[in-house]
Amino acid sequence: MSLGCGMDSTYFRILPELESSIFKFYELDFKSVITAKKSIILHNEILQVMAENKLRLLHCDLRNPTSLEEALKHSEFDFSKTTIFYSECVVNYLRPHE
Repeated sequence: MSLGCGMDSTYFRILPELESSIFKFYELDFKSVITAKKSIILHNEILQVMAENKLRLLHCDLRNPTSLEEALKHSEFDFSKTTIFYSECVVNYLRPHE
């Protein structure tokens, strides 16, 4: 499934197989990317249905741990639940000191 503009579609690709296992799926990226992805979803009824209730699109700068923590705190993230963090290529763009 393509969202266009080279945007990641992991959630939409794994949902059919793992829907019963996914409680919430949080996707983190820069504000411009999240804004564009929200617009694409808003204009596609199938994506809206798939995203409903499970997908949380959050903007933050992963180079700033406070930004990540604040984004999660304001999005119903339950810090007491078992969580899997999946990183797809983001660390390739970080410098060692970041």
